[in-house]
Amino acid sequence: MDISKIIGHGVTHISYGVGKIVSANDKQIQVLFDSGELKKYQFPQAFISYLRIDEEPLMSEILKEEAARQQKEDEEKKKLRAKQEADRKLTASAANNTNRKQTGNRSSSRTMGELQAYTGRIIDLNSSFYTHAEALNSCFGYHYVQFQKAYKNLDNGFAVWFPRIAKRVGSQYLSSDQYWGWVNIISENGDTITQIDNPDYPYSGGEPDKNKRIIFARFEGDNKYRFVGVYIFEQRFSNGESFTRIGTKLDTKTMRIIE
Repeated sequence: MDISKIIGHGVTHISYGVGKIVSANDKQIQVLFDSGELKKYQFPQAFISYLRIDEEPLMSEILKEEAARQQKEDEEKKKLRAKQEADRKLTASAANNTNRKQTGNRSSSRTMGELQAYTGRIIDLNSSFYTHAEALNSCFGYHYVQFQKAYKNLDNGFAVWFPRIAKRVGSQYLSSDQYWGWVNIISENGDTITQIDNPDYPYSGGEPDKNKRIIFARFEGDNKYRFVGVYIFEQRFSNGESFTRIGTKLDTKTMRIIE
């Protein structure tokens, strides 16, 4: 679509209310709200999560194009997973041959779920996955059928975190996960994530996590976990802690933060 045609149209934000699009390109829009605040948002991700354009045909066109883009991305991911599976089998076969030569019939101490493949990829703010397992398999060479935990230590100074981002209702943030009490709040520009408890699930404290966190966040109304960046521990509160973003692009093979 011609992105310029959304300039000047009214929008409604889940928290900031009514505003107008004052500039736009294929990656970002600026919205001037009636309150006088000027905010920047990723395009078209913002319209999937918390922003809605008042012109219904334009909203439908945005969502239709994003769905087409996601379908194309999913097809490319399927091809990538097929290649990774072929590479995995080749790597596993070579490893088994080497292991038999060195240790006879002794079995490996690592399970298939923990077997790392020597492949990698570049992930950025456009990377998203339907499940924890898909993200871990595609980005880090694991072979999980499923992985339900929200945190995975990679044992190399990094960990992967899958937080569900809290929904803002008025002046309050509500946990979007009915099975757990953490309230995960991400700043408007994505540079900070704060994790706090609620009365039903008090914060347990403990030593701060020193791992760099590779974060795939799930927003209210979205069915995917979207990569929002690499973060480090910033500070501890009485009822939680905060993390600061240090990168938005990562080479998962070398674990090098590109930018």
